[in-house]
Amino acid sequence: PGGNTDTGTGETPDPDPTPDPEQETITETKAVWSYAFEDTPLGDYDMNDVVIKVSENEDDEDKLDVTLCCTGASFDLRVYLNNTVIFNGKEVHDAMGQSSGSLVNTGHGPEVDAVVATIDKPYGFSFADADFWIESPAVPGGVHITRNPGEEPHGVVIPQDWAWPLEYVCIKEAYPMFAEFAADASTVNEAILAWYKTPATGRIYKK
Repeated sequence: PGGNTDTGTGETPDPDPTPDPEQETITETKAVWSYAFEDTPLGDYDMNDVVIKVSENEDDEDKLDVTLCCTGASFDLRVYLNNTVIFNGKEVHDAMGQSSGSLVNTGHGPEVDAVVATIDKPYGFSFADADFWIESPAVPGGVHITRNPGEEPHGVVIPQDWAWPLEYVCIKEAYPMFAEFAADASTVNEAILAWYKTPATGRIYKK
């Protein structure tokens, strides 16, 4: 009381002691999941026609940040979560400020900054099960994440910040383990399930 700083030993305590490292606040890094799409049943199968990366918003856990990273598509495409179109309803080339048919951030064509949209997080949202999909004139009903074992996927979800194949480089060439994963997505083989961690040298996009 009264601001007395006497410790009883005749010494004045350090007014600004060095903080205990164990007491320091640890900042949690938000998880980033990637979703990649091929927009046509027949094509180069480079899985870069649309790539988005999704994380929880830093300031509001009820919102998601959806980053449009690239489009290697000649078609006009739009991105959805469930029944809601993202990026203000814009076609992906338009959203990235490019002309229709441009190959954006794929190693062929213009390189631009990614575009981020902040959206409401649906009730019960799960990164693994989320229904992100693209509207494509080549596929009635659009291209969704493939969930069925033994079905060659044209939409995949990757539980990390992922580097997509270069334009015209088949994903099976860019990620050699992908072919085995595509043949049986229900496998329990850890190496095959982690196909996205072992890219081939010089086959993936790096800005």
